[in-house]
Amino acid sequence: MKRERTPRGLLIRHWVATLLIPLVLLFIYHLIYIKPIWEGIAQTVPLEKLPSSVFGSLITVVGSLYALFGVAIAILTYFGLREISDLKETRSQLEKKFILLEAELLYDRKKYDEAWENLLKLPDDNWEVCLYKGLVKYQFGDTNDALRYYSHALTLKECDLAVVYYSRGLVYSKLKEYALAVKDYDKAIEIKNNYALPYVGKSYAVRRLLGVEEALKIVELGIKVDPSCAKLFYNKACYLSLLNNGKDAMESLKKALELNPELRINALTDPDFKNIINMEEYRNVVACLPFREKLEIKKVGS
Repeated sequence: MKRERTPRGLLIRHWVATLLIPLVLLFIYHLIYIKPIWEGIAQTVPLEKLPSSVFGSLITVVGSLYALFGVAIAILTYFGLREISDLKETRSQLEKKFILLEAELLYDRKKYDEAWENLLKLPDDNWEVCLYKGLVKYQFGDTNDALRYYSHALTLKECDLAVVYYSRGLVYSKLKEYALAVKDYDKAIEIKNNYALPYVGKSYAVRRLLGVEEALKIVELGIKVDPSCAKLFYNKACYLSLLNNGKDAMESLKKALELNPELRINALTDPDFKNIINMEEYRNVVACLPFREKLEIKKVGS
């Protein structure tokens, strides 16, 4: 099998060839010119009987020029090979980014199996790769693997810590480890205080730990941070409904649907709205007949 020539190997061969030939020429010069001189002096031989220095000088000049030329070529070769190596590394990085981007698109389309196949092609040395591996494993129900990928992502350079802590908090919530979930959500909020999703997750965990009223305080804090987050208004509507505050619950729900109309599907079957489901305003906003028909058509066609 033919051995592949690496840039470092080529450079070493070039340097050996560059330095070896001048050394040989200098050795010949030594034999022809310098050695006879010293021997002549030792034997008190007249200088006119010593070999002419013309040939020796010529060899010296040629050897020196060759050495300088070789060094210049070696330097140019080094930088050229280094540039080639950098281009190969850049190409490899671009290929990895393309694979990761494709995996992200597949994940967004809920094609988790195909996304996982792409992610398996990538090493776990990038925090985004580990994040998406954790997200896919979470969708597969492999919570232990998801936790492992998230925890590893937190140790990598340039990691978006807030996003990873939030994602790991979701896993802890699914495992009903609500105290650990709150801890991760708090870390995410501390790192990026304008990040709304950790408030959503924290309110869910706090509701299980401390009750609805405390959860309501969390979403209200989140709304102050990001008043454009539909999930915060949706959760606020849920908690107000459970507290029998139908009027305010409907106001929050309408705001949530205004920001994200797709949440209507959740609102139709969410048991948290059991206290307002018979309200006329709820029926007009959420359970209106045109929307029900669209929903049924979507279910049949899906």
